[in-house]
Parts: sequence; structure tokens; C-alpha cells
Amino acid sequence: MKIRFIYILLLISTLSQAQSSLSGTIIDENNNSLVGANIYIPHLGKGAVSDINGEFTINKLPEGKYKMEISFLGYETSISIINTKKDNSKIKIQLHPNVLQSEEVVISSGVYSTQHENAIKIESLDAKKIENLGNPNIYQAISKVPGVDMISKGEGISTPVIRGLSTSNILVLTDGIRMENYQFSENHPYLIDEYGVNNIEVVKGPASLLFGSDAIGGVLNFISEKPSYKKDLAIDYNSFYNSNSNGISNNLGIKGKHNEWFWGIRAGQKSHKDYTDGDRKVVTNSRFNSQNIKLSTGLNKEFGKFAIYYTYNKMKLGLTVPPSITLVSDNNRDLNAWYQDLDNHFLYTKNTLFFNKLRTEINASYQLNHRKLNTNPSSADFTNVDMSLQTISYEIKNNYKFGLGDIIFALQGKNQTNTNHGAPGLVVSDYSHDNWASLLLLQLSLNEKTHLQIGTRYDFIHIQIPELVNSDKFIDNSYNNLSYSMGLTYQLNKALLLRGNFASAFRTPNASELSQEGMHGNRYEKGNPNLKSQRNYEGDLSLHFHNQFLVFDASGFYNSIENYIFMSPTDDTISDGSKVYQYLQNNATIYGTEWGAKIIFLKNFSLKETYSNIIAKQENGDYLPLIPQNKILSDLRYEINNAKKIKQLYASLNHTFAFSQKNISPFENQTPEYSVFNLGIGLQKQLKTITLDFSIKVNNLLDAAYYDHLSTLKDLGYYNIGRNINLGIRLVY
Repeated sequence: MKIRFIYILLLISTLSQAQSSLSGTIIDENNNSLVGANIYIPHLGKGAVSDINGEFTINKLPEGKYKMEISFLGYETSISIINTKKDNSKIKIQLHPNVLQSEEVVISSGVYSTQHENAIKIESLDAKKIENLGNPNIYQAISKVPGVDMISKGEGISTPVIRGLSTSNILVLTDGIRMENYQFSENHPYLIDEYGVNNIEVVKGPASLLFGSDAIGGVLNFISEKPSYKKDLAIDYNSFYNSNSNGISNNLGIKGKHNEWFWGIRAGQKSHKDYTDGDRKVVTNSRFNSQNIKLSTGLNKEFGKFAIYYTYNKMKLGLTVPPSITLVSDNNRDLNAWYQDLDNHFLYTKNTLFFNKLRTEINASYQLNHRKLNTNPSSADFTNVDMSLQTISYEIKNNYKFGLGDIIFALQGKNQTNTNHGAPGLVVSDYSHDNWASLLLLQLSLNEKTHLQIGTRYDFIHIQIPELVNSDKFIDNSYNNLSYSMGLTYQLNKALLLRGNFASAFRTPNASELSQEGMHGNRYEKGNPNLKSQRNYEGDLSLHFHNQFLVFDASGFYNSIENYIFMSPTDDTISDGSKVYQYLQNNATIYGTEWGAKIIFLKNFSLKETYSNIIAKQENGDYLPLIPQNKILSDLRYEINNAKKIKQLYASLNHTFAFSQKNISPFENQTPEYSVFNLGIGLQKQLKTITLDFSIKVNNLLDAAYYDHLSTLKDLGYYNIGRNINLGIRLVY
């Protein structure tokens, strides 16, 4: 009764909360009105567009302090702190062109904060720019971030790598909710489509405090597109063609609003034939097809925002493995042999209530991932693997704002079950996995220059496996432990920023690592029921400098991992001669640096250079497997914005130089250095009520024949993809 009474009082307080409005004017450096500037308050999910006089109004705002973004093509994004009161507020914002560094509001830190306020550097990637990079899948574009790479099995199957850690050691999120995807293997891609995504936030280093014990390596957080606030109805159509794989991609999105209600629907498809490598060899059965649909609706009130989202992804992915190479002789879009047949349903709701200085988030999700492996169609066991992963997660998170900053307290939970459906290949046993967690995080602004973050998290995990594959044994294990982090950001002046962070996180062995048993790809893999929890300690130091013409970043990290879990070959084989691989543990260290600089010269030209290097070794002196090559990425870009007849025109030439990888694990081969050039041009033009984007990209311009060290097809003699011409068109109403 007492709890019920408190909730009633809270509800009454929100309903009676006074409404505020915000109006203002957006001008340029010459005090001229800017027409069509975007004004957005991420915290509230509300925004507006400046009219012909540069003016805007946002109504029905709750009282409080919020960060507001103002953006306009060709101008620096401005971040302002607004304080809505009972009396209507009026502001004037001046934007400045040709400024190199634009700070952004990011949400993966737990609060809506700017990058300079965070103890951990969070990279934010514009999804529209990623769409135009001409890559068949989104992870290839994300790998342009220093410290981020991907393990690939062709063009359709990619797994992200952050500072040398991958699969079960990193998390992929959608709007802060973790994707559950059988992520224990690099053969299992996350079913995420880049369309309908506003931006991708990349957290490098332990992020377990907020998101769960598996995030000891980092996080990729896919942030959904903003609700429609510019007009009552918005439509966009996207179409891309890839010459190398004869790939076709189409996507249509429609979203709208009516008073406080908003809604959206998006659907798309992709279809690719087998790709051709740099040696002009067709990579057999690397084809893939996918379809997806996204639905969303919600209500945005002055006392809270409420939203529900549903995503369905269907994907068929060809597997380039020795049996398929001899079995598949054509090159078309159909998949008849050796392919993964994947379905993923993802339903989630995100809700926020505003109680003056207190913000309460209530989030929940349901995911159903159904995975089939279809092999030889003439076999009696054509469907060799058939299993489904069902996950329910929930979170109650309270954010209280006080004088020095924010305090976050959250309760989180997850229930997961895996079920096999009668196919003979029981790669992973039936299991249940329960996780309960609580966390406390303080984000303090000691003064305008100094920001401190400190927090801790407690997890309790229970894994139950009633019966191991090919065994009468069972597993009923419980784990619990603490994670913690502390970090400091100090801004010496407007141009120079120092950031330091130390974090410790733990990860329990998952059900796959404990129980896996069977052929997986072209090798026999075994779990290890004796695995212990993995614990890491990581320190990061970074420096950031920027002015109007130069941005410079430098960072270094050292990650010490106790009981690091990894897959290793053994001396055993099975009856057909296939080598047996098993999960083992050893203490390990991973350390490295990341450097980056970007300069603007001759007004419209910019040059960006980044370098990343990494060393990863076991305690016994052996190197860890699947560690990326050290790389230099260069990008020369020419760009014109807001000219008389065009909104944007750009041309870019980028280059990747990868050093040879000689620091290899006992069962790997060395990978030689390689050099790849890409070329692109793009045009954005306003055609009355429609904006047209057109782009042409040529990836691997010189048709280089090269192996990337993280390609799992190099052992079969296939190079990475050869020259690929990408044509793209985007229409926005």
C-alpha cells in the first residue's frame, strides 16, 4: 500500500507539472537568419526547424536544465544548456562556419553529456555518412575508427573487434539495449541494418558498469533515428548498387507526428551474389540476402516520453567452407546449400518520466533469435542446426541531478533460454541464463574544467545446462562479482583536454563456452565446463587538442586480463580427421596506442590521418589469436556546402596501409602488409520539396589482391574483395 501511494503521488506531481516553451532565433556569423537549422533536445526527444526568419518554437517542455543541439550543414554544431522555466524562454544562437571540431551530445555515458565531459572517449559516427561509404555491411564502415576492426567471413558475415577483443567480450546495443545473437562465434553476425539509425556510438575499453559484464572490451551502440519533428510526414528512399557482387539494396522509410504522438515504419532488402576477390577469383557461396522491417510509435508529453519499437530481420548467408566450394558451381542469388537461415525478432520499449530533478527510465525488451544451418540438400540431415535464443531484459534507472552533477542508480535483469529443435547438430546445449545487477554511478562537474566519473556494479549470474552434448553431465553454476571504474577529464583551456580512466570488469564464461560440442564451420569445437570467470584491469590515458584548423588525438591503453578465455587448437582429431579446438584460459595483456590528426587547409580541403597499433600476449609468451594488423588510415576530402545550386558537393580519396602481422598465435599464419585506395564523390541538391543525395564510390580502386589478418577466408586461399563500384541515391521528402 505504501509503495502504491508513493507512485500515485509521483504521478500526480508529473501531471501537475507546469508546461514551458522555448523559442529563439538562429543566425550566422554575420547576424543573418539561417533557414532550416535543426534544433533538437536529445534528453526530451523534441525538436524544431528554423523558419524563413530563422525562428523556432518548441512547446510543452518540462521544467529543468537540458542540453540542446543546433546543427546546419557546413556550420559547427552548437551545444547549449537551456533552463526552461514557467515563463517562456527566448534565446538567440549564432552558428559559425568552417570550424573543424564539432562537439556532440552522446548518451552511452549514462547521461546526455558532451564528449568533453566524459571520462571515457566516446566516438560518434553519423549513420548517413556510413551509408554512403559503399560497403555491403555496416561493420566494414565502422572499422575506419582507430582501434576498431572486424573479423570477416566474406562480405555478409562480420564481427566487430574493439582493441583486440571481440565476440563475447564486447557488446552491440540498440538504443542502449544489448543485442542477443549467439555472439560467442565470429560466424554469427549481428542482425542490424544501418537504415533507420541516426548515429553509432563507439565506447573503447571496459563499459561493463552500465551495460553488463560482457562489455569488458567495449560497446557499439546503434542509436535509432530521431522522431519526426520537422514536418507531419517525412519520407526517404535509399538505393545502392555494388558492382563486384552485383549487389542491390533498397530501403524506404516513412515517419510522422500528430500533436504529441509520433510513429515510423521502415522496410528494406539486400541481395548480393558471390563476390570476386582481388585475384579475380569468385569466392564461392559468399552470397547473401536479407529483408527487414522496423516499426515505432510513441508519445512525447511534458511529464515524460514513451516509445515502443519492433524490428524484424530475415537473413540468408552463404558459407564459404570446403564442402560448399565443391558443391556450389553457379553464381546467382539463390542459396541452396551450406547457408545460415536467420530470423530475429526484437521488441522493446523505452520510457522516461520527469520528476523535476529526478529522471526515471523504465525499459524492457523481448528478443527471439532463430538460427538454422542448412548443409547439403541431398543429405538426410539437410538442416544440421536448428535452435532459438529467447531473451527478456528489463531495467529501472534513476538519474538524479544535483548541484555538482548526476547520480545514477539502476536495477537490471535478464532471462535467457536456448532451445534446440530436433536437428542433429547440437552445437550448443539447451540452457537457461539469469542475470541480476545493480549499479551506482556518479558524474560530477567539480568546476567548468574538471569532470569526475566514479561508479560500481554488482552482478549475480546463474547458468543452468541440464544436459551437456554427448554427455550425461550437467552444469548448474552461479557467479557474482563487482565491476568498478573511475575517470577524470580536465580541460586545460578551450583547445586542450586531458582524460584518464581506470576500470575493472569481470565476465563469466557463457553457456556456449562451457558446453559447446560439434562441428562449427570447418572445425570441431569443444566447450570447457571448468572455465573460471574472466577479470580485467584497464587503464587509459588520452589527450585531445582542437582549434579552427587542427584536431589532434592521442591515447594509450593497457589491459591486463586474468583467466582470458579463447579458442585454441588441440592435438586431438575426430573420426573424419577434423582438428579439435577447445576453449582454454590463460592470463593475458593487451596494450596499444591510437593517434589521429585532422587539418583543414585551402578553405575546402581537409586531411585526416590515424594510426593504431596493438600487442596482445598470453602470460606464457604466446600471442593471442585474431589480433588486427597495425594500420594507418588516410582521408583527403574536398567539400563545398550551401552553394547557390547545391547543398553539398564533396570528393574524397582515402587510403589504408596495414603493416604485416608477424605477432601471431601458434595456429595462425603471418599476414603480409597491404595498401588499398578508395575514391568517392557525392552531391546533395535541393529539388523544391525533395532533397537528392547521389554518390559514386570506388573501393579498392587499384584492385589489389590482399589478405586482412582478420579474414577467416584467407586459409582457403581467398583474398579480400576486389574493386567494387558503388552507386547510391537517396531521396528525402
